[in-house]
Amino acid sequence: MNGAFCGGRLVPSRARRLAAELVSLCEQDRQLGLHPDALALLYENTDRSSIPRRTSLVAGVMIDAIRSGGDEPDVEAAILAVLQEGHWIIHRAFVQYGAVCYDRREPAVRVGELGQQLADVLTAAGWPPRAVRGVNVHELGAGAS
Repeated sequence: MNGAFCGGRLVPSRARRLAAELVSLCEQDRQLGLHPDALALLYENTDRSSIPRRTSLVAGVMIDAIRSGGDEPDVEAAILAVLQEGHWIIHRAFVQYGAVCYDRREPAVRVGELGQQLADVLTAAGWPPRAVRGVNVHELGAGAS
């Protein structure tokens, strides 16, 4: 098939293939990213009201160390261990975020190139600029071979 119609306008088969590739790249991009729970532990029980309820991790470590008969260096060591663990959780999340950003760079360039090619093909097929800007690539790419 050389083309089909979308919104009453002829859509060249090349435009359908480009739109389908754009949809595929967008779906791949959605698969990248941090797990939604990646940083959740950092934000739980960190409000001031959690400390009196003994739900603050640091306060809990302090209380446990004091109750077990620990002296000041023991309490400090316990707190520093918890803080160090928090530091490395944040560090790993930052590294993961950086890797995801890097992984998104190449597809982002490809999306820009495909978008320009699609706009050129539709314009050459007689589509007005406003229709080209408002095109739905999901509809356009449906049924592409």
